[in-house]
Amino acid sequence: KCSNEGRALMSLDLQVLSNEFQTISRIRPTPRVERVDAYIKAFYLPESDITAWVRRYREDYSLRQIVNLVHCGCGAHMKKRQRNELLSVIEDIVDVTKREEWR
Repeated sequence: KCSNEGRALMSLDLQVLSNEFQTISRIRPTPRVERVDAYIKAFYLPESDITAWVRRYREDYSLRQIVNLVHCGCGAHMKKRQRNELLSVIEDIVDVTKREEWR
């Protein structure tokens, strides 16, 4: 598991990496850095906000990535039943997207 301090360091590392990449490549902004940053910041979200985050980013991340986010983020402090209920809601949100893709 990663601590809040570890996640804060990940955010700093991402900023440094992005800045260095921009210096070397002269590509601004760094491609997809927002995607990585959003994932790192999602670890800090409370349970009440995670479903909205999933709706917004469900096409950017796999279900496995989102489930891991819940297990290590807001779900880390939940009772198993509560976490499983949240995961069920999230799976429904992601599943709707996949059904829409098949149309």
